Amino acid sequence: MQNYRTKLGRLGHPEILVNSLKHKKTGQGKAAANIKKTRKAEINYIPLHPKGETTESLENERIALLSELKKRDNEVVIKAKMEKTFSHRRLEIVEQRPLIGDFKCRWPALFQQSEVNAEFLRITTSPLQSKFMWQLDHFSDKLLKIFKIKGGLKGHKIKEALAISDLFENIHIKRGCILRSIAIYLNEDPDSFLRSIRPLPLKMPRGTWQTQSWAYTHFKEMWMGSKRTWELSSKAI
Repeated sequence: MQNYRTKLGRLGHPEILVNSLKHKKTGQGKAAANIKKTRKAEINYIPLHPKGETTESLENERIALLSELKKRDNEVVIKAKMEKTFSHRRLEIVEQRPLIGDFKCRWPALFQQSEVNAEFLRITTSPLQSKFMWQLDHFSDKLLKIFKIKGGLKGHKIKEALAISDLFENIHIKRGCILRSIAIYLNEDPDSFLRSIRPLPLKMPRGTWQTQSWAYTHFKEMWMGSKRTWELSSKAI
């Protein structure tokens, strides 16, 4: 394995070069200092640049991408450029570890919901939103059991959050209620993580009121160097 990595380093593979002494900061001139290695499930850690592309050409693509974002109905072009600049973006994240604010200024397209899902797929080869929803459905019964035995003020708030799921046979509404309950259970303000949209209610024949749709939830988490941001969404219609 050591001989294999040596050969990769001589060929200029970025996953090897990023840990070379030449790329270490001042004061970290040791081979074992600040080793950058893949995390769990990161399949494409630092991929090679596309054939015929260089760091300079991909940087020009990034600049062009900023202009493409200002155009309407331009999702296809944005997706293609984000796919093309993936290796350049990953190298920047791993090697420079920029702050999220600075990184967002350079790559604003990455913070769109569609691109968060696409980037997660590029890194892990696994779909983010569908996998999260599958896991949420898988553990929903166990979560509900935990929520029901919770007492006190927190238990009362969780009971209120789950009450609406008993009124509708809708999987999206149930997911939204569970996500809101998780935030309450973890002593977090659900309104800071979740956004609920309620249209004007429809008057029912018996004089009751029914809400047509409920819950638009937005969670963010994406690895940005040493920081993480979640971005998971669910809609109830």
